[in-house]
Amino acid sequence: MRPNTSEAADTPRATAQQPPDPLPWPEGEFARRWRRAQAMMAEAGFDGLIASESTNFRYLAGYESQQFIHKMRPMVFILPRRGDPALFIYGLEAPNVLALGVIRDVSSYVDVPFPVGDLARLLRERGLGSGVLGVERGPNQRLGMPLDDFLALQAALPEVAWRDAGALLDGVQMVKSEAEVEMVRRACAITEQAWPIILSRLSPGITMIELQRQVTRTFVEHGADPVTPGRSAVYRLSDGPASPRFQSGDVLKLDFGARYNGYYCDVARLATFGASTERHRDIHRQVAGLLRDCIAAARPGVRAREIMAFNNAALGRMGQPPIPGTKRIGHGIGVGYTQPPSLNVVDETPLAPGMVIAVEPRIETELGMVHLEEMVLVTESGPRALTTGAAELGRIG
Repeated sequence: MRPNTSEAADTPRATAQQPPDPLPWPEGEFARRWRRAQAMMAEAGFDGLIASESTNFRYLAGYESQQFIHKMRPMVFILPRRGDPALFIYGLEAPNVLALGVIRDVSSYVDVPFPVGDLARLLRERGLGSGVLGVERGPNQRLGMPLDDFLALQAALPEVAWRDAGALLDGVQMVKSEAEVEMVRRACAITEQAWPIILSRLSPGITMIELQRQVTRTFVEHGADPVTPGRSAVYRLSDGPASPRFQSGDVLKLDFGARYNGYYCDVARLATFGASTERHRDIHRQVAGLLRDCIAAARPGVRAREIMAFNNAALGRMGQPPIPGTKRIGHGIGVGYTQPPSLNVVDETPLAPGMVIAVEPRIETELGMVHLEEMVLVTESGPRALTTGAAELGRIG
């Protein structure tokens, strides 16, 4: 390493269990990612790649840094077209990164302000002071450093041609390795285990934020990542007056998913507070049937936009309006909660074996917009379900 250069209800004890240790990454996992990225770089004419956004950094460096909550402390991954990667990171993180043994070329800085000149010097020393460098500029991307710092870096390296590497970064992450798929499976298993336990902890009168606390608590109990256990979006579906609390007769729509070793699950489930009505069951049957048919369409070679076309045709047969504009009914997922491709009317990406997608068609009802969502692995023989619980309408109480 270079020297520094500058409120929850009581729950039965039986539901809690000791979370398992995270699965280790297999030997060579990250080297394979770098070589795949380098092959794409050669095809695109890039001499180097710089990644500083948290998801891209985590995917390529194999390290999850809490420094990304500090916008003044960029963490930078550098990959030349040939050879091994380097890091330029906050100094206190360097020992942890080196202990992982994924990347050996680690340079660090002391603290704020971010030393742009030192980063420029490092790039020159690595042969990247001229030529074409790819950065996070385009769709689905954002820089992980302040814009003024990036502009200063550009000024310090006037011989560099800066190009958008968004398509490369998206492309290298879309098709998952077997190890990545296993991380997603673990996240999905935690999510499916959590759902009935979450329902058992709810009762009429609960608020949305209290419900989210129960989701997070249950995820952690079952082995989700402790700092970022996952995500939950809570919706109250009701034809009654607006209320901050769920009431008997309301429908809970929970769009949620656990996170395991940096990889996400994303599903949506419905449950009624109290006994369901025939109308509740009818709505659930309609959406569950639409979801099942959209999943069946997710086969290799099918373009993302074709699944949306299939969905809109099915909505028309149901007497439903088509999904408006470029609104999507699904997306890729992995180390990022939402990633390309997008299942909308414009995305031309063909599905390929190894892609993991979350499929989430919806219909409009008097209760509001209702959707269900499942996780699917695209394989040579077609879609393989990673989750299955949406087919059942849950009940609370």
